[in-house]
Amino acid sequence: MVYILSKKFRFVIILKDFCDNEGKVSINDIINAGGLKEFIEEHVEKERILPSSAIQSFSRKKLQGLIDAIRTLRSLNLFDVEVYFLTPIGLLWEDEPIIPYRECLDNMSLDTIRQFFKIFKIDEAIFELIESEPDFLYIYINNKLMKLLDLMEYIPRNTLAIIVSDTGFISRRNNIKAIYPSKSLITIFRKYGVKIPQETFAGSFLYYLSLFLFKLANEAKKDFLVNYLHNIKNRPREFLDMITSPEALIFLEKSKNQSILKFIRGSDRDAERTSS
Repeated sequence: MVYILSKKFRFVIILKDFCDNEGKVSINDIINAGGLKEFIEEHVEKERILPSSAIQSFSRKKLQGLIDAIRTLRSLNLFDVEVYFLTPIGLLWEDEPIIPYRECLDNMSLDTIRQFFKIFKIDEAIFELIESEPDFLYIYINNKLMKLLDLMEYIPRNTLAIIVSDTGFISRRNNIKAIYPSKSLITIFRKYGVKIPQETFAGSFLYYLSLFLFKLANEAKKDFLVNYLHNIKNRPREFLDMITSPEALIFLEKSKNQSILKFIRGSDRDAERTSS
């Protein structure tokens, strides 16, 4: 079922880069050329090799499942989906051209990251994007970058945010849910046949979230769904706990012909009993 809305919900996705053995270019070479755009123009002219888009370069390995997730979310016509990649050479929009580079954020020291972020004004771009108050925010980042950027201080209270990291951390904000691929969580997923391996957790988890919303959209009436997505901002913690729970993902995998609305209402009742 596809909905036509006068104003769609903004769904912003920010994903850090990953190390790529195929990268032959040093970031210092990009800096010396004057920036990514200038380096690509020079590279294409000399090497006769066309660059790929950011999403073509990054929608694999740890981010496997990303393209399917984006396609699923956009097919609903409920969301304006914006995809950005956090790299040492800029906050790149999904269609920006890029050349594979050697260095990645995971392998850099904090001092080196600070240097590149200052050169390319990356932190300013991230803060501006987050403070624009998207309705939904999905971030894949590591703890090193979380501490450097202090991102949770910039996420507006009207934004429902899911932050995926490689290791655990805690958010006490009701509108922010932190999740990571712990051994216990991955074990539960495997037990019930949920196909979210630790190696591709960030992309695979986003895909399952998109399937949850897709199933809900196919079952719910238009007015109910729109009102539901508006009203969850009044109780963000219950919604985020529910949609990121192992039970929700197991339901998608095992209960394909059962009502997702019943699952949501059951989760709401459980949350009310817990809070009372």
